[in-house]
Amino acid sequence: MFFNFINKSTYTIPKKNRIMNRKELMLQSQSVTQIATDLIKNTNTPSFTVIFMQQFTNSIITTGGLIDAICMDYASVNTPKRLNTAIEELHKAIHIIQMLSQASAINVTLAKAFFEQSSELLKLILTGIYEFQNKKSPVQQEL
Repeated sequence: MFFNFINKSTYTIPKKNRIMNRKELMLQSQSVTQIATDLIKNTNTPSFTVIFMQQFTNSIITTGGLIDAICMDYASVNTPKRLNTAIEELHKAIHIIQMLSQASAINVTLAKAFFEQSSELLKLILTGIYEFQNKKSPVQQEL
């Protein structure tokens, strides 16, 4: 798995950020999605559109559903594993953008914004995994 290191000894979250915030996660997902849409609109590479959107859509849809499951307390023991899979899909989308930006096939400014927003989204997802695994997240109060 891409992020197989989630435990107390190797991954720490600042105390003020310890509560998983569903609204923040969803807003970050929307932000990443908007930038991805702008990247697609500003490219003239049809194959890029198909490949990227498959990876990206799979990641965002899976992540959104799993975040809802955690926040609504419907998550199962498989949820962290499934979130890791969603993270892997997002990582593939990031890698595709990175390759295309190096080849000057896409707008570099949009690519940079995508990387930054994706990084924030990944941090939030990892926080959710950490909280779920440690059963310390009072997410019901966040709703």
